[in-house]
Formats: sequence, structure tokens, C-alpha cells
Amino acid sequence: MKTKNIQIHKHFKRRGIAMMLVMVAVLVTGGMALAYFGSRDNSFSISTNVVSASQARIVAESGLDIAISILETNSDWRSSHIDGVIVENYEINSGKITISVLDSETSLPPTESTNKVIITVASSIDGRTQLTEANATIISDDDEIDVDYSEFAVFAKNQIIMTGASTISNWQASPMSTQQVVQIGTLATNPMAVKLESIMSSKNLQLRTIEDASSMISTSAVNTKFFADQPPFLNPPNPPSNPTPLSLDNQESGNYQSMDNWANWFGKNHQSNPLHFSKKIMVDSGSYIIDKLTLHSSKSIEIIGDVTMIVEDDFTMRYGNITLAKDATLTMHIGGDVNLKSSYIGNKNQSRNSWIDPSRVRIYGADNTNWKISGFSTLKSEIYAPKSNVELQGIAAVCGRIAAKDVLLSGASSVLYDHTLDQGGFADHESPIYDETGAISNEVRKLTQLDNSAIESIQNILFDNQAECNVIDNSWHALNWKQIPTERPHKVIYTLMVFGADARIWEERARQLRFKHYNTAAAWTDNQWN
Repeated sequence: MKTKNIQIHKHFKRRGIAMMLVMVAVLVTGGMALAYFGSRDNSFSISTNVVSASQARIVAESGLDIAISILETNSDWRSSHIDGVIVENYEINSGKITISVLDSETSLPPTESTNKVIITVASSIDGRTQLTEANATIISDDDEIDVDYSEFAVFAKNQIIMTGASTISNWQASPMSTQQVVQIGTLATNPMAVKLESIMSSKNLQLRTIEDASSMISTSAVNTKFFADQPPFLNPPNPPSNPTPLSLDNQESGNYQSMDNWANWFGKNHQSNPLHFSKKIMVDSGSYIIDKLTLHSSKSIEIIGDVTMIVEDDFTMRYGNITLAKDATLTMHIGGDVNLKSSYIGNKNQSRNSWIDPSRVRIYGADNTNWKISGFSTLKSEIYAPKSNVELQGIAAVCGRIAAKDVLLSGASSVLYDHTLDQGGFADHESPIYDETGAISNEVRKLTQLDNSAIESIQNILFDNQAECNVIDNSWHALNWKQIPTERPHKVIYTLMVFGADARIWEERARQLRFKHYNTAAAWTDNQWN
């Protein structure tokens, strides 16, 4: 009897554990079923939200394309806005977009002088809103013919020499820094007129020369192309007449004022005597003339407005600087030698990573003179001196371009070209400069110097002729307006920003990481099999 009772007790114990396992299984299965049916209840809403958000992003990017198109045209977007809003609730692809444009320098609505903007596009679909933001720079097209070789980083009548670690490359601070090919040019025909002895010299360079030049014009292999015709090297423009005398020692002379700034010394690491006060001379709009211009660390010049300076003799700067206020321009006519050591000309932010349109600073040399730019000097400018020798030493840099008789780069000096200067010129065979036969037009041939009035009259002739040809060629399009799109003469360079980063670069890096991950996984699998 005892044995039987013990066996019955063990039997009931096994049945209790089985029942518990069944209940656990039922609970787990029921929970999974509830979770499944719960997810099915809101899956439609989730998918709808995802689709709406994706559509809103697509519409926002389309809105950005529309904004860029508007900035490329001659429309009056700078004045026709309401607190910066140029398009409001515009319907596109079942959604609505609102486009706002603000001056990136002031964070205020644009004005007539605005060229750098922040574009914000807000798109809305089914109550979901997507914001797209971009920084853009507008490069205005003024229908100018380029006869001063501004499409070249370096242009020389006789020779170009690069030694040491000197470089000619794109200016990374420029809004058009993505351009890769940098042009250099010469009118020389003799062998070795272009000596590219620098270890960095031939990277991304393209040499433009005349067709009958020697096949050994360059000492190293470089991509070489030819002009359609032999272009002239015009004299600089004449300086304005009746300028006002300028004296840096007498603040009563001329339409400018000086300002002592003791604190300026503490921001500079110069070797000159710190017991002297730093004098800042503020020069307002106008034309000025001075015998010699000499600036040391004790004196600096700030340009306010549109200023032309005529320096009859030498121009010397040692640890000096000339800065430009917002929207100011400076044109200098130098009659003598130029010697700049560890000096600066450009916008107030003296970093080479701070962009200014180099055409706002134009420096002309008329005579057979020598220009030496050395030390830590930085010039954000255009240099045009067809009879002068221009030499860069040390780690000096010209952010813009140089056109001279001879150009020599040594040490770690550099010319950082800004492609915003390239408006099409002698290197552009489609330019109005050339006639239908490929020869330079007679009107351009008659030019002897960069005379603004003469160039403007030639521009009117060339562009009027081109417009008449276009009217004749496109006359059959008159009945179909779709065949004649709105003209977009202005270049717009923009960077798409998301959370302060370039979205396209971010997406490219994400693709690279995914590709690397897949390759790593595939390599691991192959190793396992092997």
C-alpha cells in the first residue's frame, strides 16, 4: 500500500508541471497575438506618416530647385518680398511650399547689394512639414567681355616660373571652389617659357598658349590648349583725372580721417617699436593721389566706399594692412615698384579661409617695374601689370589672380584662383570676342588699353549682334513659348545644409560606410568558406 501511494503522488506532481508549461505557452502566444493585432491597428497610420514625410521632403527639395531658379534670373527678388518671403503657399505635387531668403551676412531680408543668402524652404503635405535650408552665393552676370585674362590664375607675357613648394590651385574659400581645372597662360612661344619645377605645380593645371608656340614651351607634362587667335595684352586703364591729394601724416588732407588705436598693438606680433601708436586712416569714397605709399605696422588703412588710389612712385608695406568695409571697393594704380612683406589687403577677416570677391580690389601697374610679395603676405585681389615682373616668396599668397610680364613663385608661395572671376574671355572660343571665323573681332582688335567706355561700347555692339542672331535663329519658336525658357544669366552656387552639415556629403559618407560594411561581411564569409 505504501508503494502504491508513493507512485500516485509522483504521478500528480508530473501533471502539475505540464499544466504550468501549457499556461505559460498560452500566455506567451496570447501576448504575441495581441501585439501583432495591435501593430496591425496602427501600421496604416505609420505608413501614411512615412509616405507623407517622404513626399514633403521631395517637395521641399523641388522648392529649393525653384528658389535657385529664381535667383538665377533677372527677377527683382531682392525687393519683391515680404520680410524675406519670396514665394508663399505655392502648390506643388499635392503640397505647398514657402520660400524665404535672408542675407547671410546680416540675417535680415535681402537688399539690392545682397549676394550671399540663406534659403529656407518649408513644405507641407497632409499636415507634415519638412524644412530644407541652403547657403547660396549669387554670381551676377553683367554681360561683360573679358579682355584682361581674368579667367587665368596666372597669365604672363614672357614666362611663368614655379620652384620649391609653390602652388597654383583653387581658392577653397571661394563659393566656386569645387571647380578643378585651373588655367595658366602665356603669349610666349620659346621653349621652356613655362618652368614648372615645383613639386606641386602641375596638379590640375591647364596651360593655354598660342598655336605657333614651341612644343617644348613647358618643362613638365601639363595639359596644353591653344587660343583660337593670338590675343592682345592691353595696357591698364588710365587713372581718373583731378584726384584729391592724400597724405597719411595730415588727417586734414583729403576726405578721410585717422584714428589712433593703442589696443591694435596687442593684436599683432610685429617687430616694430610698440611705443608708437597705431594709426588707422579711414578713406571714404573718392579718387586720391599720393607720391609714395608706405605703410608699416604703425599705420593701416580702412577703405569705406568706392576708392581709387594713384601711387605715382613706389608702394611699400611692411607688416601693414589695408582692409575694406562691407561693399567697399579699392582700385590702385601703381607707378613704381611694389614691395609687400608680411602685409595684408582684403576684407576685415584676414584669414585666407574668409572669402571676398577679388574683383573688389584691383591693383594695376603701368610701367616696367618689379613687384615683390613676401613673408606672410596675403592679397585678396586682382593684379594686372602687363609690363611688370611679379614675384611671390615665402608663404605669400594672392587669392584672386595675376596677369604680368613675368610671374615667379618660389618657396611655399601660392596663387589661389577664384573661379568667380571667370566670365569667359580669350580662352572661351564661344565668347562674343571671336567672330564666326574664329578670329578676334575687329572691335576688340582696336582696343589698346582697358578703357571702360570703349569696352562698354564694344560690349553693346557684340551683344546686340548676338541678340539679333538669336532672334533670327529662334524666330520659329515664337509660336511655342515652351521652347524659350526664362533666361538665367546669373550663377548660383549653393550648399544644402541639414543640422549644420552638408547633407549630400553626409549621404555619400553613409553610402561609403555601407559599402565598406558589405565588403567586410563578404570578406569574412569568404574566409569562413576557405
